[in-house]
Amino acid sequence: MDFIARPKTSDSIDINSFDKVQHFLCLSFASKTQLAQIEYEPGGSAANSANIMTLLGSKVELLSAVGKDSFGNMIVADLESRGIGSRYLARFAGEKSAIGISILSSSGEKSLLVYTGANALLGPSDLPISAIRDCQAVFVTSLSSEVNFGLFLRAIRLARKMKKKIIFAPSITMLRNYAGRLSRLHPHFDMCVMNYEEAMFYTKKTRIADMLRSLPGKVRVISKDKDGAYGLDKGEFYHCPAPNVSVVDTTGAGDSFTGGLVHEYQKSGSLARALEVGTAVAQIKLGHMGPRIDLDAKTVQKLVAKNSKKFVSKKVDAEKI
Repeated sequence: MDFIARPKTSDSIDINSFDKVQHFLCLSFASKTQLAQIEYEPGGSAANSANIMTLLGSKVELLSAVGKDSFGNMIVADLESRGIGSRYLARFAGEKSAIGISILSSSGEKSLLVYTGANALLGPSDLPISAIRDCQAVFVTSLSSEVNFGLFLRAIRLARKMKKKIIFAPSITMLRNYAGRLSRLHPHFDMCVMNYEEAMFYTKKTRIADMLRSLPGKVRVISKDKDGAYGLDKGEFYHCPAPNVSVVDTTGAGDSFTGGLVHEYQKSGSLARALEVGTAVAQIKLGHMGPRIDLDAKTVQKLVAKNSKKFVSKKVDAEKI
């Protein structure tokens, strides 16, 4: 479950160093902070991306976990209402469903408090062979616990054995916890998607071109907020400009971008087109409150078809990025 809270007043600061960029939202200590707005609805990186892919026409089965609690019931009902497959959704008794609390700044940027809950319990035994056998591609987002990593390794082994594509879109937490072990898995990834902060942390590079060269995957993508998105495929570098939009809430925007990107690349095989679709989806999401786009599939598809024409991906010189 995602809770989104917007304080009436707030300040923020950024601290930059070589291997990370940290954004801090400042609230008064030992004091009550009045909220101007609060919303809550099901979220989570994998589910947010799955929502976009489903709206665009992909068939998606979500492997995740919830507790046997009221939030878990809400999440299950939400997945069903959105047409997202949940046959591999585990439910753990005695554990609470994951919760994310987003505290928004006036610009729509956020600080996030996370309780992983039942998700941290997902392990190798929760991944049946049929889940890999019956899919076209395995799309992995954040798996941060040790037992999660065991599930991740099992997914890779099965996907390689069954010749399924592996799409890797990790969280910064996963990268921090398992950077050393992940580096040994590079040959197995078909696509890798990160934001700029994640890529800078993982590669220890500062230039986009150097980061893209250092990431795993046959296809590599980095999103960089107002600078747009960059990609590398078959030795060619691409750039798609960022959307010009009044930001309401950034929660789930990266997940939505990735969902649109992956859907289109699976469909057309064109990275340039995939960057355009991902950017068009992110534009829609940034103008909405909450982690997901709550529009029907036809409306989303029409908006993406229209808006993606505004964003033209172009090949770029590696020396200029």
